[in-house]
Amino acid sequence: METQLITGYIWLFIKICAIVGLVLYAVYAAIIVRQEELMSKVLAETSEPILRTIAIAHLIAAVALVFFAIILL
Repeated sequence: METQLITGYIWLFIKICAIVGLVLYAVYAAIIVRQEELMSKVLAETSEPILRTIAIAHLIAAVALVFFAIILL
């Protein structure tokens, strides 16, 4: 009985660590979007819309991953 309880707490700890890690990754993705905006103000390149689209898609994917992890875990 006690081993099942300990195993349950270990899995809960692992799940919480995974969700916290994914939230930190989503914050990192938001920082990437901000850095891309600052870079586009300094450098005038023809690839700005492509980079902005990729950065925003990355942020959306990271946030979606956090929500899916919360639902599934």
